[in-house]
Amino acid sequence: MIAEKIKQIRTQKGFSQEELAEKTNLSLRTIQRVENGKSDPRGNTIIRIANALNVTIDTFIDSKKEENKTYLASLHISALSFLLFPLLGIILPLLLWISKKDQIKSLTSHANKLLSFQITWTIFLFMLLIGFLFWGNYKISAMSDISPSIVSEIYFPFYFFVGGLYLYNLIIITYNVLRVSAGKNAWYKPKMNFLP
Repeated sequence: MIAEKIKQIRTQKGFSQEELAEKTNLSLRTIQRVENGKSDPRGNTIIRIANALNVTIDTFIDSKKEENKTYLASLHISALSFLLFPLLGIILPLLLWISKKDQIKSLTSHANKLLSFQITWTIFLFMLLIGFLFWGNYKISAMSDISPSIVSEIYFPFYFFVGGLYLYNLIIITYNVLRVSAGKNAWYKPKMNFLP
């Protein structure tokens, strides 16, 4: 409950209700009603209280959210859809995050890490694909005699690197599903942070 969280943080910081009212420019009656659960703080009130207590608004909003390790694990499992098509590894987790972001604790943090990793991985994959297409076409156009074995030699590194990228993604997702199921934080590297 938000009321309990506000009271807990206020007492930890050593503020009386009167001091909190003064710091927030809210009436003492408002602070009392909020802490007793008779009034649910919204908008400007919650922002003032969070600023006065020097915490983020998420500190209070997260207290309304439920813990659901199964859903968090499902979020990470959904990224395995990259095996069907690379962009699905971004789209499915994004849809799962959007559908429950205000209901489940830590979902946004997990989604941020997972989606940033999947976007980074997809960029690497497409850069590799474009690079090898140009490099392969350049090598083939420079040859006078082209045989299937020569073409397969040219593209072998491409298959090797793409296979390595896919294997790494599969291992990282599996590792994180196990971590999340055990109640630990997700760990995705390398990743560029694309989400706030």
